[in-house]
Order: sequence, then structure tokens, then C-alpha cells
Amino acid sequence: MTAAVRLSKNTALVTGGAGFVGSHLVDALITEGARVKVVDNLVRGGEANLTSARAQGQVEMISGDIRDPDIWKQALDGVDVVFHQAALRVNRCEENPPECWDVMVQATLGLLNACAEYQVKKVVIASSAIVYGKADTLPTPETHHLNHNSTWYGAAKIANEQMLNALYAQRKLPGIALRYFNIYGPRMATQGHTEVLVKWFQALDAGQPVRIFGDGTQTMDWVHVKDIARANILAAQVPVEHGIFNVGTGTETSLRDLGKLVMRLWGKKGDPELVVSQTPSNPIPRRWADIASARKQLGFAPQWTLEKGMADMIAWWKERVQVA
Repeated sequence: MTAAVRLSKNTALVTGGAGFVGSHLVDALITEGARVKVVDNLVRGGEANLTSARAQGQVEMISGDIRDPDIWKQALDGVDVVFHQAALRVNRCEENPPECWDVMVQATLGLLNACAEYQVKKVVIASSAIVYGKADTLPTPETHHLNHNSTWYGAAKIANEQMLNALYAQRKLPGIALRYFNIYGPRMATQGHTEVLVKWFQALDAGQPVRIFGDGTQTMDWVHVKDIARANILAAQVPVEHGIFNVGTGTETSLRDLGKLVMRLWGKKGDPELVVSQTPSNPIPRRWADIASARKQLGFAPQWTLEKGMADMIAWWKERVQVA
């Protein structure tokens, strides 16, 4: 068995494939010439996210919950590679740890065992930079310890990575985990608990200023969702059998600088409003990916600059508002 999976004319399964990242990955797989199966319970995603993919290629939608063990009989039949994107939101995991463990750990274990049983050629799973917590080393490499994680979401992602290690060692299931940094782009969730960018866009729509809680020095490594999708494609295609890789840009951007960029691209003058009397909701002061390993072993390099990517997201947002 080779760990390099040829996607053209082969079949891929994407869990959570109607969601933000998952739907962009489905688009990328269709472009590669793959047949795609999607498993999604449509709690976070929506079938409208798959409109483009369905118009271009062969997409089979399987509505169901990944906690249902019977779903894999249909979903994995004839599948060559699996991309596991299904997950709960971070805040949902903190509110309900038992549900987090049920969905993100127990269901993932069931999926991985089923992949081994069905002799899937490779599994690529979504992990997260949240596993590092407040990192001691910046930029942060994959070899950094995970002792600073303090979230249920991060604990679940660490468990996913460890299960992938065990399945590779014990059942020779090839698998790669990708630790995503701060993802942005079209189709980002706009309801419920939302990202800071969505809150800023909503404020700008209402004629209000971009507001930052804290002094604005907190940094993130913002990576466009289409670069995330491409990293998944590369992870499937390379002969690397097993590993964990950061997916970011290798650049940190402060919230103050990001706010300035958003306002400029929106056509607004001035600087963001700093609310220094309130502390940031995210306790991590700096997040910055070392992507040297992904460059070397996956051939990954970000193609979207922050300015180009943010303009893309703003254009999507304004078009979406006009259509609504």
C-alpha cells in the first residue's frame, strides 16, 4: 500500500463536508477530479455551501451524525481517502464536555477503526493550534509540548492525534493530522458564536467602528480557508505515511494591524477603537506557526496573502448581504 493517494477518478470522503472548511475542501477535491462523498448532520454547515461543487462534479451527500456507527457502511464503501473535518465549536466543547468527548473523541475513534477495517489508503484529520495553549516558543513548531492546553476542545484534538498514532502503529493505517491556525474566508459561520472578523463586519455594516478588546497587541497567524483546503490535498498526495503538521502562513499579525487592514479594505478611514478596560476573550497573547515541516514534507506554502485573502472575504460578505 502506498501512502500517496491519486485523487483523480478516486473517491474521497469528507466528514463535515458542508461546513466552512469542509465545503472548500470538497471544491478542491472536485477540481482534482475526485468523486466525493460528504457526511454532515447540517448543524453547523449547509447544503448551499456545496452548490458549486455539485454543479461541477460528482458529490454524494449523506445526511447523518458521525456518532452513528452504521453510517460508515455506506460512507466508506469504495472510498480511497478520508478527510475528517467534522467537529463541535470550541465554545460548545467548553459548555458541554461530555458531548465534546462523545462527538470529537468517541466518534472519531469509530471512524478511524472503520477506516482501518475498510482498508482506506489514507486519513487526513483536522487538528488545531489550540493544542499548544500559550506557547513557549514562537514561531511554534510541531515538536512543542502540549502541556499548556487548557481547553476541552484542545484535549479532544490531542486525543485525535494520539488515536491516529495508535492506529498507524497497530493497524498500519496511514494518517496525517493538520494543526490549523486562525482560519478565515468565505462561508465562515455568521450565526451564534462567531469569529472576531464576523463581529467586525457586522459592526461595519451597522455603521459602527471596528472594536478591539484589550490593547490590540494580541497576535494570530491568519490563514485563508483555500490554503487550508490545499494543505489537505497535499497531505493526501504526498508519500508521507504518518505525521503532524502546522498549517498557517508563518506570519503573525496583531489585532490592531488586522483591524486597520479591514477598515482600509472596507473603505473606512481611521483606526480601530481599543477598549482597554476589557481583556481579550482569547487568553493566548501570541499565535504564530512554524511551517518549515509542512513546506519540506508536504510541499505546502501559503498562496494567499492577508490583504488578498481579506479582500476576498469582504467581497463575499458584501455580496452575501446584498443577496439577503
